[in-house]
Amino acid sequence: WAPGSGSIGAEAVASTDLERRELEEKLKEIEGQIATYETGVRETQAQGKTLKDQVVILDKRINKISLQIKATDLQIKRLNVQITDTNESIRESQLKISQAKNLLERSVRAVYEKDQTSLLEVLLANQVLSDFFAEVNAQTAIQVETQRNLDEVKRLRQALEGQRGELIDE
Repeated sequence: WAPGSGSIGAEAVASTDLERRELEEKLKEIEGQIATYETGVRETQAQGKTLKDQVVILDKRINKISLQIKATDLQIKRLNVQITDTNESIRESQLKISQAKNLLERSVRAVYEKDQTSLLEVLLANQVLSDFFAEVNAQTAIQVETQRNLDEVKRLRQALEGQRGELIDE
């Protein structure tokens, strides 16, 4: 070593220490920035994953709603078929009621006409006693048929009201 070189050596060491500290500070600063970027990358990746998950969830909700719409459409079609069937059944019941009313009307008219003649007139009008009983049996049969027709009209009306109620409920 030379005698004057000690102070230059100290200055060089101080300059090197200063430079090293500056470099360390810059390194720490850069490492901090790197850590900040790494955190940002992780957050961005997490957000990206969350967004992808949200997209998947939304797709599943869309599919669910689409299936619900299809199910509702099928239910509407099924109800329309039931309504059509019920309307047809109502028309058939109305026709049967009309026919039963016509039969009932004829039966009542026949009973009325037969009731206009007394049993004595029927007995005198028939030369044979068996004809008299046949006539009485015919009147009884007409009355039974009239009652049966009346019961049928009542049953058909109840069925018709039931069908109308079902149609309204649907």
